[in-house]
Amino acid sequence: MPTFAKNTPELFWQSADRFERANARICTEIEFALPRELSLKQNQELVYSFIKNTIDNEQRKLPYSFAIHNDKDNNNPHCHLVFSVRQIDHFERIAEQFFKRANSKNPELGGAKKDREIIQKEFLRNVRRTWREQANQALEKYGHTARIDERSYEEQGIDKVPRARIARVSWQELSQLERENTNLGQEIALVGKEIDVEHRYEDLISQGIGSFSARLAAHSEKDYQKVLKTRVEQREEKPKQSIKQTEKTPESVKKAVSQADFDRFI
Repeated sequence: MPTFAKNTPELFWQSADRFERANARICTEIEFALPRELSLKQNQELVYSFIKNTIDNEQRKLPYSFAIHNDKDNNNPHCHLVFSVRQIDHFERIAEQFFKRANSKNPELGGAKKDREIIQKEFLRNVRRTWREQANQALEKYGHTARIDERSYEEQGIDKVPRARIARVSWQELSQLERENTNLGQEIALVGKEIDVEHRYEDLISQGIGSFSARLAAHSEKDYQKVLKTRVEQREEKPKQSIKQTEKTPESVKKAVSQADFDRFI
């Protein structure tokens, strides 16, 4: 994170929501599955290694945050990595300046420069290749024979027909027998969760929540309800604060306050 948000990542994303242009991309998200064979601690170690090899090194240093999610049965461990395309350099900037347009002639006077390579297909290919290498190294390190590969069967030279990706069909359209006797159940449940996440995200955006905060909170029903509750409390607090600001201090109270009290207060 840049200096102004070094110990408070939330401040960085709140500032991005506030100071980036209205039509700008606040963040880029990469979601990827984690090896079920690894423990939570081992997967955290793997994610940090992956980040160091992609967006947090001497060649490219971008502000980022990540969250690891899983279900109670360890069926779907995955990571949500979000990062800004604005590069961290050796110039210190306050939040407002960090998100201004970059100044190529006098970089210290402008905002942080955007990394344009992020939007190129080559970057995505490199990221996928790096994840395969890092994940397989971790699996080997901890004694697992399983391996992952982002390449198609054809690219790997394997004569096998890939399983078709399941469409967004309704769970209710499947009979009980089909749900019990096929492998569709888990995949359809995951699709349903994705739909729920998008609905929560859209609702939070409509409530005026910043896109980054909305994206993280949408992945959990508990976080979603917490953010909504905070938003309601903030709205209720504003009228109270306005009333307090318009109230005048009674003369009797003014006279009772000594100069020493006043100095101590300020």
